[in-house]
Amino acid sequence: MENQEVMNETVQYQTDNAEPMVDASQIFEPEAEAEGESQEVGEVREQEGEDDQFSRKFAALSRREKDIRAKEADYEYRMRELEEKLQELQNPPEEPQAPIEERLRRNPFETLEEMGLGYDKLTELALNDGKLTPEMQMKLMREELEHGYKSKFEELEERLAQKEQEEEYNKYESIETNFKQEIDSFVNGKDEFELINANGASDLVYDVIEEHYNDTGRVLNMDEAAEAVESYLEDELEKLMSLGKVKSRFSPRQEQVFKRQPSPTLSNAHSAQAYQRADRPLSNEESVKEAAKLIRWDDEGNLI
Repeated sequence: MENQEVMNETVQYQTDNAEPMVDASQIFEPEAEAEGESQEVGEVREQEGEDDQFSRKFAALSRREKDIRAKEADYEYRMRELEEKLQELQNPPEEPQAPIEERLRRNPFETLEEMGLGYDKLTELALNDGKLTPEMQMKLMREELEHGYKSKFEELEERLAQKEQEEEYNKYESIETNFKQEIDSFVNGKDEFELINANGASDLVYDVIEEHYNDTGRVLNMDEAAEAVESYLEDELEKLMSLGKVKSRFSPRQEQVFKRQPSPTLSNAHSAQAYQRADRPLSNEESVKEAAKLIRWDDEGNLI
């Protein structure tokens, strides 16, 4: 009887203190959600990593471009200095000196001293039967060598500077070409960038990125820049579609296809302001540069 009571108490204690049963779905569902969130975070981080890598490359390219421009300016300054010195050497003095015979008659000792023939030198020449002493010959040879070496050194220095400038320029051109190829691959074949592809305007995307970086110090990613350029080209297309010559080639229904809401990218005032400054026809490259300047953002990063 006592054993039965003890067993009943034991069973009752285990029942009262037993942990509640946990549904298996409550365990695995959070794990599945966490795994999905982890995958999304990984994709976002991967995209951010690509954008950061592009930003670092573009910032380095812009810094290198500024360095090259500074070196070009320094090189041009040095060339102007050399040209001025050369011009000074080639041009005769404004007040030509009197003939040597007259100067010798007026002040022989001073004139001979200016010629490097002071009293001591004349004495040595007289004692050496009018011939140059070995010391004089060595000095003359040294002066000739120094003058020759100096000329050759300046010429070599100029060649090295020019070669360095060409190498820097070629390196910059190579980096810029690679960036443009990346942009071209990014927009190629995408429907949202149809006008860019149709007009071969991927270079304009690069110029917009460069112009925005020079203005704000922030590197636009390719998607933002490409969207801005596509919007700009759509505005330009609307302007063309409003011309009488173009309207006459399309039916009213076809014209309606090209109508859309105004884009904040550019305005007629902006376009007029840009092209009124040109006093000559712009080249294709200059036109692209001017178009890139028209695509601008406000302080909050919105197109204006």
